[in-house]
Amino acid sequence: MVTKLRLAVAAGLVGALGCLDPALGCVALMGTPPDWVKGADVILRARVVAQIESSSSKRPAWKTKVRFQPVEVLKGAPVGFDLTFEGVLTDRDDRNDLPVPYTMVRPGGRSGNCYAFNYRLGQEYLLILKQVDRELTPYWASLGATNEQVAGPGDKWLLWVRQALKAEPAGRVSNTALHPTAAGAIMRRPRVNADRYAHAEERDDETP
Repeated sequence: MVTKLRLAVAAGLVGALGCLDPALGCVALMGTPPDWVKGADVILRARVVAQIESSSSKRPAWKTKVRFQPVEVLKGAPVGFDLTFEGVLTDRDDRNDLPVPYTMVRPGGRSGNCYAFNYRLGQEYLLILKQVDRELTPYWASLGATNEQVAGPGDKWLLWVRQALKAEPAGRVSNTALHPTAAGAIMRRPRVNADRYAHAEERDDETP
């Protein structure tokens, strides 16, 4: 009964969102939770630390980006710098109201944007990132739960993703927690924007 109810809710949301204007570039749900986990190049838990002005946005309507500080890397190489993505800070939480595993983006992404661009300062998000046009981005699976707000290391969505990662090929899962002291040392490096991640190289002789 619960499974049928979940499917009915998801189907209803997809049906409603499927009526969106194709000009918005978003007419259907792209993928499933296992697809997002498998297709991601990097998955990490990160905390929102700032909003910055931006003149390099690919979307003319967006003039700001949100900066994230990595807390824990679950998949991919450890991230030793802050990441920034298009978005805006809000003063309210936007937690997903669907059962875990989330089959669709949180409420902030269901109004025609295809993705949730709203974030709250100081809160943590599970970022499921993919490299698109040589840039890491959470905006790659329309209506997908790729940037969900989470409640710390015990969050149910985070735990589900961690479990799903156990099926990943060896060598792709990192599961690296960044403790405050270590993170502090890492963050003394120059902060690199997300669009430069593909070109960032660590030097073995670099002084912390």
